[in-house]
Amino acid sequence: MVKILFFLRNISLKYKMFTLVVFNVITITLSAFAAYCYCTRSYNDLIFQALAGNLSVSACSIAEKLKNIEDLSSTILSSPLIQQHLSHLAESEDTLYASEARRQLNAALFSLSTPYDSIGLAYIALYNPQFTSCTNWNLLNSIDQDLLSIALSQAAEQEGAVTWIPDRQKHNLILGRSIRKVENLDLTPIGNLLIGVDLEQLVASIHQTSSLWEDTAYILTDHKNRRIYASSQFRFQDLGPSLPEADTPYQLVSLGGHTYFLVSGTLPGYDYRYMNLFPYDSIDSSIQMTLGATLVIMILGIVFILIVSNKLIQLVARQLDDLIFKMQAFSQDELTLPAGTYDYLKQNDEIGQLHQQFDTMAKRIQTLVKTNYANQLLTTEMKLKTLESQINPHFLYNTLESINWRAKAMQNTEISQMAESLGMILRMTLATKKSLVTLAYELNLVRAYMTIQKIRFEERLLYEVNVGESIGDALIPPLTIQPLVENAIRYGLEEMIENCHIIIEAILVNMRLIIRVKNEGSCFEPNLLETLKSGQNTPNGFGIGLMNVQQRTRILFGEEYGLSFSNEGSYAVATLTLPYQKEDK
Repeated sequence: MVKILFFLRNISLKYKMFTLVVFNVITITLSAFAAYCYCTRSYNDLIFQALAGNLSVSACSIAEKLKNIEDLSSTILSSPLIQQHLSHLAESEDTLYASEARRQLNAALFSLSTPYDSIGLAYIALYNPQFTSCTNWNLLNSIDQDLLSIALSQAAEQEGAVTWIPDRQKHNLILGRSIRKVENLDLTPIGNLLIGVDLEQLVASIHQTSSLWEDTAYILTDHKNRRIYASSQFRFQDLGPSLPEADTPYQLVSLGGHTYFLVSGTLPGYDYRYMNLFPYDSIDSSIQMTLGATLVIMILGIVFILIVSNKLIQLVARQLDDLIFKMQAFSQDELTLPAGTYDYLKQNDEIGQLHQQFDTMAKRIQTLVKTNYANQLLTTEMKLKTLESQINPHFLYNTLESINWRAKAMQNTEISQMAESLGMILRMTLATKKSLVTLAYELNLVRAYMTIQKIRFEERLLYEVNVGESIGDALIPPLTIQPLVENAIRYGLEEMIENCHIIIEAILVNMRLIIRVKNEGSCFEPNLLETLKSGQNTPNGFGIGLMNVQQRTRILFGEEYGLSFSNEGSYAVATLTLPYQKEDK
Protein backbone atom coordinates (compact mmCIF):
# COMPACT_ATOMS: atom_id res chain seq x y z
CA MET A 1 0.00 0.00 0.00
CA VAL A 2 2.85 2.37 0.85
CA LYS A 3 4.51 1.66 -2.50
CA ILE A 4 1.25 2.35 -4.35
CA LEU A 5 0.80 5.68 -2.52
CA PHE A 6 4.43 6.59 -3.23
CA PHE A 7 3.96 5.74 -6.92
CA LEU A 8 0.75 7.77 -7.17
CA ARG A 9 2.37 10.68 -5.37
CA ASN A 10 5.19 10.88 -7.92
CA ILE A 11 3.36 10.38 -11.21
CA SER A 12 2.28 13.37 -13.28
CA LEU A 13 -0.97 15.20 -12.65
CA LYS A 14 -2.40 13.85 -15.92
CA TYR A 15 -2.00 10.26 -14.78
CA LYS A 16 -3.26 11.08 -11.30
CA MET A 17 -6.46 12.46 -12.78
CA PHE A 18 -6.80 9.51 -15.15
CA THR A 19 -6.23 7.10 -12.23
CA LEU A 20 -9.01 8.87 -10.33
CA VAL A 21 -11.36 8.49 -13.30
CA VAL A 22 -10.52 4.78 -13.65
CA PHE A 23 -11.04 4.29 -9.90
CA ASN A 24 -14.46 5.95 -10.09
CA VAL A 25 -15.42 3.84 -13.11
CA ILE A 26 -14.41 0.65 -11.29
CA THR A 27 -16.33 1.76 -8.19
CA ILE A 28 -19.47 2.48 -10.22
CA THR A 29 -19.18 -0.86 -12.03
CA LEU A 30 -18.81 -2.80 -8.79
CA SER A 31 -21.70 -0.86 -7.26
CA ALA A 32 -23.88 -1.66 -10.29
CA PHE A 33 -22.94 -5.34 -10.05
CA ALA A 34 -23.74 -5.34 -6.33
CA ALA A 35 -27.11 -3.68 -7.07
CA TYR A 36 -27.82 -6.29 -9.76
CA CYS A 37 -27.03 -9.12 -7.32
CA TYR A 38 -29.21 -7.51 -4.67
CA CYS A 39 -32.16 -7.03 -7.05
CA THR A 40 -31.85 -10.61 -8.31
CA ARG A 41 -31.70 -11.90 -4.77
CA SER A 42 -34.73 -9.80 -3.78
CA TYR A 43 -36.68 -11.06 -6.80
CA ASN A 44 -35.80 -14.67 -5.93
CA ASP A 45 -36.87 -14.01 -2.34
CA LEU A 46 -40.29 -12.89 -3.59
CA ILE A 47 -40.61 -16.04 -5.71
CA PHE A 48 -39.59 -18.10 -2.70
CA GLN A 49 -42.18 -16.50 -0.46
CA ALA A 50 -44.90 -17.25 -2.99
CA LEU A 51 -43.73 -20.82 -3.66
CA ALA A 52 -43.07 -21.50 0.01
CA GLY A 53 -46.69 -20.73 0.84
CA ASN A 54 -47.88 -22.90 -2.02
CA LEU A 55 -45.51 -25.68 -0.96
CA SER A 56 -46.68 -25.52 2.63
CA VAL A 57 -50.33 -25.79 1.60
CA SER A 58 -49.57 -28.65 -0.80
CA ALA A 59 -47.45 -30.53 1.74
CA CYS A 60 -50.10 -30.21 4.42
CA SER A 61 -52.79 -31.32 1.98
CA ILE A 62 -50.80 -34.40 0.94
CA ALA A 63 -50.04 -35.26 4.54
CA GLU A 64 -53.71 -34.83 5.39
CA LYS A 65 -54.81 -37.12 2.59
CA LEU A 66 -52.23 -39.74 3.55
CA LYS A 67 -53.58 -39.50 7.06
CA ASN A 68 -57.07 -40.08 5.64
CA ILE A 69 -55.77 -43.22 3.95
CA GLU A 70 -54.39 -44.37 7.31
CA ASP A 71 -57.77 -43.66 8.89
CA LEU A 72 -59.37 -45.74 6.12
CA SER A 73 -57.00 -48.61 6.95
CA SER A 74 -58.02 -48.36 10.59
CA THR A 75 -61.67 -48.42 9.58
CA ILE A 76 -61.07 -51.54 7.53
CA LEU A 77 -59.12 -53.27 10.32
CA SER A 78 -61.85 -52.54 12.88
CA SER A 79 -64.82 -53.31 10.66
CA PRO A 80 -66.97 -56.03 12.37
CA LEU A 81 -67.81 -57.60 9.03
CA ILE A 82 -64.19 -57.85 7.99
CA GLN A 83 -63.12 -59.06 11.43
CA GLN A 84 -65.81 -61.74 11.40
CA HIS A 85 -65.04 -63.07 7.92
CA LEU A 86 -61.25 -63.00 8.31
CA SER A 87 -61.45 -64.72 11.70
CA HIS A 88 -63.70 -67.48 10.35
CA LEU A 89 -61.59 -67.90 7.20
CA ALA A 90 -58.50 -68.25 9.35
CA GLU A 91 -60.14 -71.04 11.41
CA SER A 92 -62.24 -72.86 8.73
CA GLU A 93 -61.76 -74.10 5.18
CA ASP A 94 -65.44 -74.20 4.27
CA THR A 95 -65.62 -73.56 0.54
CA LEU A 96 -69.20 -72.31 0.51
CA TYR A 97 -68.49 -69.90 3.32
CA ALA A 98 -65.34 -68.70 1.59
CA SER A 99 -67.31 -67.92 -1.56
CA GLU A 100 -69.91 -65.91 0.35
CA ALA A 101 -67.20 -64.22 2.39
CA ARG A 102 -65.35 -63.21 -0.80
CA ARG A 103 -68.50 -61.55 -2.15
CA GLN A 104 -69.22 -59.68 1.06
CA LEU A 105 -65.59 -58.59 1.57
CA ASN A 106 -65.39 -57.24 -1.98
CA ALA A 107 -68.60 -55.34 -1.48
CA ALA A 108 -67.36 -53.93 1.81
CA LEU A 109 -64.06 -52.83 0.28
CA PHE A 110 -65.80 -51.15 -2.65
CA SER A 111 -68.14 -49.41 -0.27
CA LEU A 112 -65.29 -48.12 1.92
CA SER A 113 -63.10 -47.03 -1.02
CA THR A 114 -65.68 -44.97 -2.88
CA PRO A 115 -65.31 -41.76 -0.79
CA TYR A 116 -61.53 -41.87 -1.27
CA ASP A 117 -61.36 -42.28 -5.03
CA SER A 118 -61.03 -38.52 -5.54
CA ILE A 119 -57.94 -38.28 -3.32
CA GLY A 120 -55.88 -40.84 -5.21
CA LEU A 121 -56.98 -44.19 -3.77
CA ALA A 122 -55.79 -46.71 -6.39
CA TYR A 123 -56.81 -50.05 -4.83
CA ILE A 124 -57.45 -51.90 -1.61
CA ALA A 125 -56.11 -55.43 -1.34
CA LEU A 126 -57.18 -57.67 1.57
CA TYR A 127 -55.15 -60.83 2.05
CA ASN A 128 -56.36 -63.84 4.07
CA PRO A 129 -55.15 -67.45 4.20
CA GLN A 130 -57.66 -68.60 1.54
CA PHE A 131 -57.96 -65.78 -1.02
CA THR A 132 -57.32 -62.11 -1.76
CA SER A 133 -59.95 -59.42 -2.14
CA CYS A 134 -59.12 -56.37 -4.25
CA THR A 135 -60.94 -53.34 -5.58
CA ASN A 136 -58.74 -53.03 -8.72
CA TRP A 137 -57.06 -56.22 -9.86
CA ASN A 138 -55.50 -54.61 -12.93
CA LEU A 139 -53.48 -52.18 -10.82
CA LEU A 140 -52.60 -54.85 -8.27
CA ASN A 141 -51.38 -57.28 -10.90
CA SER A 142 -49.25 -54.59 -12.57
CA ILE A 143 -47.18 -54.18 -9.41
CA ASP A 144 -43.90 -56.04 -9.20
CA GLN A 145 -44.45 -59.23 -7.21
CA ASP A 146 -41.21 -58.81 -5.31
CA LEU A 147 -42.38 -55.40 -4.16
CA LEU A 148 -45.71 -56.88 -3.02
CA SER A 149 -43.86 -59.57 -1.09
CA ILE A 150 -41.74 -56.89 0.60
CA ALA A 151 -44.85 -54.84 1.42
CA LEU A 152 -46.61 -57.87 2.96
CA SER A 153 -43.50 -58.84 4.88
CA GLN A 154 -43.03 -55.31 6.32
CA ALA A 155 -46.74 -55.14 7.17
CA ALA A 156 -46.48 -58.40 9.11
CA GLU A 157 -43.36 -57.18 10.94
CA GLN A 158 -45.10 -53.98 12.13
CA GLU A 159 -47.73 -56.07 14.00
CA GLY A 160 -50.64 -53.86 13.05
CA ALA A 161 -48.83 -50.52 12.77
CA VAL A 162 -48.87 -48.54 9.55
CA THR A 163 -45.94 -48.95 7.15
CA TRP A 164 -45.47 -47.11 3.87
CA ILE A 165 -43.60 -48.68 0.97
CA PRO A 166 -42.79 -46.56 -2.13
CA ASP A 167 -43.58 -48.02 -5.55
CA ARG A 168 -41.05 -46.04 -7.62
CA GLN A 169 -42.01 -47.71 -10.89
CA LYS A 170 -45.66 -46.70 -10.62
CA HIS A 171 -44.96 -43.45 -8.70
CA ASN A 172 -47.29 -44.71 -5.97
CA LEU A 173 -47.23 -45.35 -2.25
CA ILE A 174 -48.39 -48.61 -0.69
CA LEU A 175 -49.78 -48.66 2.83
CA GLY A 176 -49.34 -51.98 4.54
CA ARG A 177 -50.87 -53.21 7.80
CA SER A 178 -51.24 -56.54 9.50
CA ILE A 179 -54.86 -57.37 10.51
CA ARG A 180 -55.17 -58.78 14.01
CA LYS A 181 -58.17 -60.46 15.62
CA VAL A 182 -59.92 -57.92 17.82
CA GLU A 183 -62.39 -60.23 19.57
CA ASN A 184 -61.35 -60.82 23.16
CA LEU A 185 -58.17 -58.93 22.33
CA ASP A 186 -56.78 -62.07 20.80
CA LEU A 187 -54.58 -60.07 18.36
CA THR A 188 -53.91 -63.18 16.33
CA PRO A 189 -52.87 -62.31 12.71
CA ILE A 190 -55.84 -63.06 10.48
CA GLY A 191 -54.74 -61.24 7.29
CA ASN A 192 -52.85 -58.34 5.69
CA LEU A 193 -54.05 -55.11 4.17
CA LEU A 194 -52.44 -53.22 1.29
CA ILE A 195 -53.79 -49.86 0.09
CA GLY A 196 -52.32 -48.30 -3.03
CA VAL A 197 -52.18 -44.48 -3.31
CA ASP A 198 -51.95 -42.97 -6.78
CA LEU A 199 -49.61 -40.00 -6.16
CA GLU A 200 -50.25 -38.60 -9.64
CA GLN A 201 -53.96 -38.25 -8.91
CA LEU A 202 -53.31 -37.12 -5.36
CA VAL A 203 -50.91 -34.33 -6.40
CA ALA A 204 -53.14 -33.35 -9.33
CA SER A 205 -56.11 -32.87 -7.02
CA ILE A 206 -54.06 -30.66 -4.75
CA HIS A 207 -52.40 -28.82 -7.63
CA GLN A 208 -55.81 -27.76 -8.99
CA THR A 209 -56.74 -26.04 -5.75
CA SER A 210 -53.47 -24.69 -4.34
CA SER A 211 -50.97 -24.06 -7.17
CA LEU A 212 -50.36 -20.49 -8.28
CA TRP A 213 -48.70 -21.44 -11.59
CA GLU A 214 -49.81 -24.04 -14.09
CA ASP A 215 -46.26 -25.13 -14.96
CA THR A 216 -45.25 -25.90 -11.40
CA ALA A 217 -43.80 -29.40 -10.97
CA TYR A 218 -43.46 -31.59 -7.87
CA ILE A 219 -41.03 -34.26 -6.75
CA LEU A 220 -41.40 -36.51 -3.71
CA THR A 221 -38.35 -38.31 -2.28
CA ASP A 222 -37.63 -40.48 0.71
CA HIS A 223 -35.20 -39.68 3.53
CA LYS A 224 -32.28 -40.82 1.34
CA ASN A 225 -33.26 -38.37 -1.41
CA ARG A 226 -34.44 -41.19 -3.66
CA ARG A 227 -37.31 -40.29 -5.96
CA ILE A 228 -40.74 -41.69 -5.16
CA TYR A 229 -42.85 -39.45 -7.34
CA ALA A 230 -42.12 -36.87 -10.02
CA SER A 231 -44.30 -34.80 -12.29
CA SER A 232 -44.70 -35.96 -15.85
CA GLN A 233 -41.78 -33.89 -17.25
CA PHE A 234 -39.38 -35.66 -14.86
CA ARG A 235 -40.97 -39.09 -14.81
CA PHE A 236 -38.63 -40.80 -17.24
CA GLN A 237 -35.44 -38.99 -16.26
CA ASP A 238 -32.80 -40.24 -13.89
CA LEU A 239 -32.92 -37.45 -11.34
CA GLY A 240 -31.32 -39.26 -8.42
CA PRO A 241 -27.79 -37.76 -8.62
CA SER A 242 -29.16 -34.38 -9.73
CA LEU A 243 -31.48 -33.75 -6.82
CA PRO A 244 -29.94 -31.19 -4.48
CA GLU A 245 -29.79 -31.56 -0.74
CA ALA A 246 -32.17 -29.50 1.37
CA ASP A 247 -29.47 -27.22 2.81
CA THR A 248 -30.89 -23.86 1.69
CA PRO A 249 -34.46 -22.43 1.66
CA TYR A 250 -34.40 -22.24 -2.11
CA GLN A 251 -31.97 -22.79 -4.95
CA LEU A 252 -31.68 -22.83 -8.71
CA VAL A 253 -31.18 -26.31 -10.17
CA SER A 254 -30.67 -27.67 -13.67
CA LEU A 255 -32.77 -30.72 -14.49
CA GLY A 256 -33.25 -32.17 -17.93
CA GLY A 257 -31.53 -29.22 -19.61
CA HIS A 258 -33.82 -26.65 -17.97
CA THR A 259 -33.42 -24.36 -14.99
CA TYR A 260 -35.91 -24.55 -12.13
CA PHE A 261 -36.49 -22.54 -9.00
CA LEU A 262 -36.69 -25.23 -6.31
CA VAL A 263 -38.31 -24.91 -2.90
CA SER A 264 -38.39 -27.96 -0.68
CA GLY A 265 -39.82 -29.08 2.63
CA THR A 266 -40.96 -32.19 4.45
CA LEU A 267 -44.42 -33.70 4.68
CA PRO A 268 -45.74 -33.07 8.18
CA GLY A 269 -45.67 -36.33 10.10
CA TYR A 270 -43.82 -38.24 7.36
CA ASP A 271 -40.15 -38.79 6.54
CA TYR A 272 -40.62 -37.59 2.96
CA ARG A 273 -39.15 -34.55 1.23
CA TYR A 274 -41.55 -32.63 -0.97
CA MET A 275 -40.08 -30.34 -3.66
CA ASN A 276 -41.82 -27.63 -5.65
CA LEU A 277 -40.07 -26.72 -8.93
CA PHE A 278 -41.03 -23.57 -10.80
CA PRO A 279 -39.73 -23.17 -14.41
CA TYR A 280 -37.03 -20.50 -14.34
CA ASP A 281 -35.89 -20.59 -17.96
CA SER A 282 -37.95 -17.62 -19.13
CA ILE A 283 -37.07 -15.60 -16.04
CA ASP A 284 -33.40 -16.51 -16.31
CA SER A 285 -33.44 -15.66 -20.00
CA SER A 286 -35.00 -12.27 -19.24
CA ILE A 287 -32.47 -11.64 -16.50
CA GLN A 288 -29.60 -12.62 -18.75
CA MET A 289 -30.90 -10.39 -21.55
CA THR A 290 -31.32 -7.53 -19.10
CA LEU A 291 -27.85 -8.15 -17.72
CA GLY A 292 -26.37 -8.30 -21.23
CA ALA A 293 -28.10 -5.08 -22.25
CA THR A 294 -26.98 -3.45 -19.02
CA LEU A 295 -23.39 -4.57 -19.57
CA VAL A 296 -23.41 -3.24 -23.14
CA ILE A 297 -24.82 0.09 -21.97
CA MET A 298 -22.30 0.23 -19.10
CA ILE A 299 -19.38 -0.59 -21.40
CA LEU A 300 -20.46 2.08 -23.87
CA GLY A 301 -20.91 4.52 -21.01
CA ILE A 302 -17.49 3.67 -19.58
CA VAL A 303 -15.85 4.09 -22.99
CA PHE A 304 -17.61 7.43 -23.43
CA ILE A 305 -16.55 8.53 -19.93
CA LEU A 306 -12.94 7.50 -20.55
CA ILE A 307 -12.80 9.29 -23.91
CA VAL A 308 -14.33 12.50 -22.58
CA SER A 309 -12.24 12.35 -19.39
CA ASN A 310 -9.09 11.78 -21.42
CA LYS A 311 -9.85 14.81 -23.58
CA LEU A 312 -10.52 16.99 -20.53
CA ILE A 313 -7.41 15.69 -18.75
CA GLN A 314 -5.26 16.36 -21.81
CA LEU A 315 -6.71 19.88 -22.03
CA VAL A 316 -5.92 20.57 -18.35
CA ALA A 317 -2.49 18.92 -18.61
CA ARG A 318 -1.65 20.90 -21.76
CA GLN A 319 -2.55 24.16 -20.02
CA LEU A 320 -0.46 23.20 -16.97
CA ASP A 321 2.45 22.10 -19.19
CA ASP A 322 2.28 25.49 -20.87
CA LEU A 323 2.51 27.19 -17.48
CA ILE A 324 5.45 24.97 -16.44
CA PHE A 325 7.21 25.76 -19.72
CA LYS A 326 6.80 29.48 -19.05
CA MET A 327 8.21 29.04 -15.54
CA GLN A 328 11.20 27.05 -16.76
CA ALA A 329 11.93 29.53 -19.53
CA PHE A 330 11.60 32.45 -17.13
CA SER A 331 13.92 30.76 -14.60
CA GLN A 332 16.62 30.64 -17.28
CA ASP A 333 16.13 34.19 -18.48
CA GLU A 334 14.35 36.54 -16.12
CA LEU A 335 14.45 39.36 -18.64
CA THR A 336 12.21 37.52 -21.11
CA LEU A 337 8.62 36.41 -20.43
CA PRO A 338 7.66 33.73 -23.00
CA ALA A 339 4.16 33.84 -24.47
CA GLY A 340 1.69 31.00 -23.90
CA THR A 341 0.40 28.72 -26.61
CA TYR A 342 -3.20 29.88 -26.14
CA ASP A 343 -5.09 32.96 -24.97
CA TYR A 344 -5.69 32.61 -21.24
CA LEU A 345 -6.44 36.24 -20.48
CA LYS A 346 -10.21 35.60 -20.68
CA GLN A 347 -10.01 32.26 -18.91
CA ASN A 348 -11.53 32.62 -15.43
CA ASP A 349 -10.84 29.17 -14.01
CA GLU A 350 -7.99 28.29 -11.64
CA ILE A 351 -5.49 27.59 -14.44
CA GLY A 352 -6.23 30.91 -16.11
CA GLN A 353 -5.76 32.67 -12.78
CA LEU A 354 -2.44 30.86 -12.30
CA HIS A 355 -1.23 32.08 -15.69
CA GLN A 356 -2.30 35.64 -14.97
CA GLN A 357 -0.82 35.66 -11.46
CA PHE A 358 2.45 34.24 -12.80
CA ASP A 359 2.60 36.94 -15.47
CA THR A 360 2.04 39.61 -12.82
CA MET A 361 4.73 38.12 -10.59
CA ALA A 362 7.15 37.76 -13.51
CA LYS A 363 6.68 41.40 -14.51
CA ARG A 364 7.42 42.50 -10.93
CA ILE A 365 10.55 40.35 -10.89
CA GLN A 366 11.66 41.80 -14.21
CA THR A 367 11.21 45.28 -12.82
CA LEU A 368 13.31 44.41 -9.78
CA VAL A 369 15.95 42.73 -11.93
CA LYS A 370 16.19 45.66 -14.29
CA THR A 371 16.39 48.09 -11.39
CA ASN A 372 18.65 46.30 -8.90
CA TYR A 373 20.61 43.87 -11.07
CA ALA A 374 21.43 46.50 -13.65
CA ASN A 375 22.68 48.81 -10.89
CA GLN A 376 24.86 46.02 -9.51
CA LEU A 377 26.28 45.32 -12.96
CA LEU A 378 27.13 48.97 -13.43
CA THR A 379 28.78 49.13 -10.00
CA THR A 380 30.77 45.96 -10.65
CA GLU A 381 31.80 47.14 -14.08
CA MET A 382 32.96 50.41 -12.57
CA LYS A 383 35.09 48.58 -10.00
CA LEU A 384 36.59 46.33 -12.68
CA LYS A 385 37.45 49.32 -14.85
CA THR A 386 39.08 50.99 -11.85
CA LEU A 387 41.06 47.82 -11.10
CA GLU A 388 42.12 47.47 -14.71
CA SER A 389 43.28 51.03 -14.75
CA GLN A 390 45.32 50.46 -11.58
CA ILE A 391 46.80 47.11 -12.57
CA ASN A 392 48.12 46.72 -16.08
CA PRO A 393 48.51 42.98 -16.76
CA HIS A 394 51.09 43.63 -19.46
CA PHE A 395 53.15 45.59 -16.97
CA LEU A 396 53.01 42.67 -14.50
CA TYR A 397 53.87 40.10 -17.17
CA ASN A 398 56.78 42.20 -18.44
CA THR A 399 58.08 42.78 -14.89
CA LEU A 400 57.94 39.08 -14.00
CA GLU A 401 59.60 38.21 -17.31
CA SER A 402 62.39 40.68 -16.57
CA ILE A 403 62.89 39.11 -13.10
CA ASN A 404 62.94 35.67 -14.74
CA TRP A 405 65.63 36.62 -17.27
CA ARG A 406 67.62 38.44 -14.62
CA ALA A 407 67.53 35.37 -12.36
CA LYS A 408 68.63 33.13 -15.22
CA ALA A 409 71.48 35.51 -15.98
CA MET A 410 72.56 35.29 -12.36
CA GLN A 411 72.01 31.51 -12.51
CA ASN A 412 69.48 31.67 -9.65
CA THR A 413 67.21 28.82 -10.67
CA GLU A 414 64.76 29.12 -7.79
CA ILE A 415 63.93 32.79 -8.38
CA SER A 416 63.58 32.06 -12.10
CA GLN A 417 61.14 29.20 -11.45
CA MET A 418 59.10 31.25 -8.99
CA ALA A 419 58.84 34.23 -11.35
CA GLU A 420 57.95 31.99 -14.26
CA SER A 421 55.32 30.05 -12.27
CA LEU A 422 53.80 33.23 -10.84
CA GLY A 423 53.58 34.72 -14.30
CA MET A 424 51.84 31.60 -15.55
CA ILE A 425 49.36 31.73 -12.66
CA LEU A 426 48.54 35.39 -13.32
CA ARG A 427 48.26 34.85 -17.04
CA MET A 428 45.98 31.79 -16.71
CA THR A 429 43.87 33.41 -14.01
CA LEU A 430 43.31 36.75 -15.70
CA ALA A 431 43.04 35.36 -19.20
CA THR A 432 40.28 32.83 -18.42
CA LYS A 433 36.91 34.13 -19.63
CA LYS A 434 35.08 30.78 -19.82
CA SER A 435 32.88 29.28 -17.12
CA LEU A 436 34.46 25.86 -17.73
CA VAL A 437 38.06 24.87 -18.52
CA THR A 438 39.66 21.51 -19.21
CA LEU A 439 41.07 19.39 -16.43
CA ALA A 440 44.51 19.54 -18.08
CA TYR A 441 44.38 23.36 -18.11
CA GLU A 442 43.49 23.44 -14.39
CA LEU A 443 46.25 20.94 -13.56
CA ASN A 444 48.83 23.17 -15.33
CA LEU A 445 47.73 25.99 -13.05
CA VAL A 446 48.08 23.68 -10.03
CA ARG A 447 51.56 22.58 -11.13
CA ALA A 448 52.67 26.24 -11.42
CA TYR A 449 51.29 26.88 -7.94
CA MET A 450 53.01 23.76 -6.53
CA THR A 451 56.32 24.85 -8.10
CA ILE A 452 56.25 28.01 -6.00
CA GLN A 453 55.25 26.08 -2.86
CA LYS A 454 57.93 23.44 -3.51
CA ILE A 455 60.62 26.15 -3.54
CA ARG A 456 59.10 27.55 -0.35
CA PHE A 457 58.93 24.32 1.64
CA GLU A 458 61.77 22.47 -0.11
CA GLU A 459 62.06 18.82 0.85
CA ARG A 460 59.14 18.94 3.29
CA LEU A 461 56.64 19.06 0.42
CA LEU A 462 56.08 15.90 -1.61
CA TYR A 463 53.32 15.83 -4.21
CA GLU A 464 52.20 13.74 -7.10
CA VAL A 465 49.49 14.05 -9.76
CA ASN A 466 47.76 10.82 -10.82
CA VAL A 467 45.46 11.76 -13.69
CA GLY A 468 45.13 9.77 -16.89
CA GLU A 469 45.51 11.54 -20.22
CA SER A 470 42.14 10.09 -21.39
CA ILE A 471 40.20 12.40 -19.07
CA GLY A 472 42.38 15.48 -19.50
CA ASP A 473 39.76 17.04 -21.78
CA ALA A 474 37.06 16.85 -19.09
CA LEU A 475 35.48 20.24 -18.35
CA ILE A 476 35.53 21.68 -14.82
CA PRO A 477 34.96 25.14 -13.32
CA PRO A 478 38.23 27.19 -13.22
CA LEU A 479 40.08 27.55 -9.93
CA THR A 480 38.48 24.52 -8.27
CA ILE A 481 41.48 22.23 -7.66
CA GLN A 482 43.93 25.02 -6.66
CA PRO A 483 41.87 26.04 -3.56
CA LEU A 484 41.83 22.37 -2.45
CA VAL A 485 45.61 22.13 -2.85
CA GLU A 486 46.03 25.45 -1.07
CA ASN A 487 43.89 24.16 1.81
CA ALA A 488 45.99 20.96 1.96
CA ILE A 489 49.24 22.99 2.21
CA ARG A 490 47.73 25.38 4.75
CA TYR A 491 46.71 22.61 7.17
CA GLY A 492 49.18 19.89 6.18
CA LEU A 493 52.47 21.86 6.07
CA GLU A 494 52.13 25.17 7.82
CA GLU A 495 50.96 23.62 11.09
CA MET A 496 53.51 20.79 11.28
CA ILE A 497 57.25 20.33 10.98
CA GLU A 498 57.29 16.89 9.37
CA ASN A 499 57.18 16.16 5.66
CA CYS A 500 53.79 16.35 3.96
CA HIS A 501 52.69 14.16 1.09
CA ILE A 502 49.99 15.62 -1.18
CA ILE A 503 48.31 13.45 -3.82
CA ILE A 504 46.09 14.78 -6.59
CA GLU A 505 44.10 12.17 -8.49
CA ALA A 506 41.09 12.06 -10.81
CA ILE A 507 39.00 9.09 -12.00
CA LEU A 508 35.82 8.56 -14.03
CA VAL A 509 33.01 6.58 -12.34
CA ASN A 510 29.58 6.14 -13.97
CA MET A 511 29.97 9.31 -16.07
CA ARG A 512 31.02 11.28 -13.01
CA LEU A 513 34.40 12.92 -12.62
CA ILE A 514 35.82 12.29 -9.13
CA ILE A 515 38.74 14.59 -8.15
CA ARG A 516 40.48 13.81 -4.84
CA VAL A 517 43.12 15.89 -3.04
CA LYS A 518 44.78 14.01 -0.18
CA ASN A 519 47.27 15.36 2.31
CA GLU A 520 49.06 14.07 5.39
CA GLY A 521 49.31 15.89 8.69
CA SER A 522 45.71 17.00 9.22
CA CYS A 523 42.14 15.72 9.39
CA PHE A 524 38.78 17.17 8.57
CA GLU A 525 36.30 17.78 11.33
CA PRO A 526 32.76 16.39 10.90
CA ASN A 527 30.23 18.46 8.93
CA LEU A 528 32.88 20.96 7.82
CA LEU A 529 30.81 22.55 5.05
CA GLU A 530 27.77 22.95 7.32
CA THR A 531 29.80 24.68 10.01
CA LEU A 532 31.45 26.97 7.43
CA LYS A 533 28.05 27.85 5.93
CA SER A 534 26.42 28.54 9.30
CA GLY A 535 29.37 30.63 10.52
CA GLN A 536 30.27 28.29 13.38
CA ASN A 537 33.69 27.74 11.79
CA THR A 538 35.67 30.67 10.37
CA PRO A 539 37.88 29.79 7.38
CA ASN A 540 41.57 30.64 7.78
CA GLY A 541 42.64 29.88 4.20
CA PHE A 542 43.55 32.24 1.37
CA GLY A 543 42.26 32.80 -2.14
CA ILE A 544 38.83 31.65 -3.28
CA GLY A 545 38.09 29.24 -0.44
CA LEU A 546 36.19 26.00 -0.07
CA MET A 547 32.72 27.57 0.21
CA ASN A 548 33.24 29.40 -3.06
CA VAL A 549 34.12 26.12 -4.83
CA GLN A 550 31.06 24.42 -3.33
CA GLN A 551 28.65 27.21 -4.29
CA ARG A 552 29.94 27.53 -7.86
CA THR A 553 29.70 23.78 -8.39
CA ARG A 554 26.12 23.61 -7.08
CA ILE A 555 25.06 26.61 -9.19
CA LEU A 556 26.55 25.14 -12.38
CA PHE A 557 25.60 21.47 -12.01
CA GLY A 558 23.02 21.04 -9.27
CA GLU A 559 22.72 19.96 -5.65
CA GLU A 560 23.92 16.39 -6.27
CA TYR A 561 27.44 17.57 -7.10
CA GLY A 562 30.06 19.37 -5.03
CA LEU A 563 32.56 18.83 -2.23
CA SER A 564 32.75 16.18 0.48
CA PHE A 565 35.42 15.59 3.13
CA SER A 566 36.64 12.44 4.80
CA ASN A 567 39.62 10.97 6.62
CA GLU A 568 41.39 7.84 5.39
CA GLY A 569 44.11 6.66 7.73
CA SER A 570 46.73 9.42 8.01
CA TYR A 571 45.28 11.33 5.05
CA ALA A 572 42.68 14.07 4.98
CA VAL A 573 40.75 13.69 1.73
CA ALA A 574 38.82 16.42 -0.10
CA THR A 575 36.60 14.97 -2.86
CA LEU A 576 35.06 17.03 -5.65
CA THR A 577 32.31 15.34 -7.69
CA LEU A 578 31.40 16.76 -11.12
CA PRO A 579 29.44 15.51 -14.14
CA TYR A 580 31.68 14.24 -16.91
CA GLN A 581 31.56 16.70 -19.81
CA LYS A 582 33.85 17.29 -22.76
CA GLU A 583 34.32 20.33 -24.91
CA ASP A 584 32.60 20.15 -28.29
CA LYS A 585 35.07 20.16 -31.15
